[in-house]
Amino acid sequence: MHLPVVYSTICEKASRLQHRKEDFQFLQKLAMELEAKLNEHIRVGLDWGICHGDLQGNFNTNFCEDNTYTHFDFDLCGYG
Repeated sequence: MHLPVVYSTICEKASRLQHRKEDFQFLQKLAMELEAKLNEHIRVGLDWGICHGDLQGNFNTNFCEDNTYTHFDFDLCGYG
């Protein structure tokens, strides 16, 4: 099974990397390894929830004295 994000992204790069075959082969191998790992996790079951898309430092985080924190910036989030 090819994961659309991984597979299509690598296919898009093929024409742009014709002059760098070794680099493209490295990316293909890496994509295949990533795909295998992701498929492995998908088979055993993944936790799903809100994923934050731009977590950065402490700009959007309130750190408390009891070593807890609240993150409050969900403009670039989604389910994943």
